[in-house]
Amino acid sequence: MDTINKALNFEGFTSALTVSLPHLLSAFFVLFVFWIIYRVTQRPLMRLLAWRGVQTANAELLVNTVYRVILFIIAVVIAAGQLGINLTAVVAGLGIAGIALGFAAQDTLANIISGVLIYIDKPFKIGQWITVGNMYGRVQKITMRTTRIRTLDNTFVVIPNQKIANEVLVNHSSHGELRIVVPFGIAYRESIPRVRGVLIQALSEIKGVRKDPPPTVVAEGFGDSAINMLARVWVDNADKERATLFMVVEKIKETLETEKIEIPFPQMEVAVRKER
Repeated sequence: MDTINKALNFEGFTSALTVSLPHLLSAFFVLFVFWIIYRVTQRPLMRLLAWRGVQTANAELLVNTVYRVILFIIAVVIAAGQLGINLTAVVAGLGIAGIALGFAAQDTLANIISGVLIYIDKPFKIGQWITVGNMYGRVQKITMRTTRIRTLDNTFVVIPNQKIANEVLVNHSSHGELRIVVPFGIAYRESIPRVRGVLIQALSEIKGVRKDPPPTVVAEGFGDSAINMLARVWVDNADKERATLFMVVEKIKETLETEKIEIPFPQMEVAVRKER
């Protein structure tokens, strides 16, 4: 009797295996095809991201983790379908869980999305000087979630990418040479051509100031207590911007004092009139 039962069980197993074998082979074939797709597309995607300026570490994260997981999930769903397993309910449950997780981590997701937009739009690169809000510094690293800059005080500032996407961003390095503008004022009785002449000569002597285009000094308008002037100089790149700005301010003050040109301070004249 035991021999008969064993024979029946073996025949049943053989029959089930014969029926299931094509489906198992189809499922393995699907997994194999998706593995081949990943292996074939991995290097081209890495080269594409490198060409787009994405850092190697972030490119590896996108391709070796995100892209691979997405392909794996798609392959498993299709392979399960070949075996007659319906994963619709599971996928729906994962979708609901994903929505809940999205609400819980919406700031993180917003930063990641902003990071992707930064990679696509390329408003700045590593090594460039930028201003975000009231923060000025050189870009040290760009990740999927944050951008890290080093300020003039040698402090390391981590800025969420969402803040960068929502703020007005100034890139000081994007076009190479740039102009520095310093406002100042002179008394109404002073001669504008004389002020222009002595300052242009003085500003041309500052190390780092370009000779072409040359420095310029212009009258901007009439202030309450002074003629509003602008001193404008050009530097080769943003690396010299702040240091040159400080030297220009100092040189203007020094030159005007040496030439006895008055720098007026805000003042108010009060006229007293006697009523008859």
